[in-house]
Amino acid sequence: MSIPQVNTLSRKESRRLILVLTMMLQGASAYERKVAMQYHKDTIKIREAASRARAKARDKEVHP
Repeated sequence: MSIPQVNTLSRKESRRLILVLTMMLQGASAYERKVAMQYHKDTIKIREAASRARAKARDKEVHP
């Protein structure tokens, strides 16, 4: 008799998923989501990572 395997996310993975889904709902571009993931890897809070990513994307649009 085998124990059924359950797919679970680690705390880090679930926070990254929340970050990406939140940004998608807010209409963020793929670039903004990518940058936010990079910031979030440095253990920045989700909201702060998202706002920094938006700021960086705005800077990129103004100064290509």
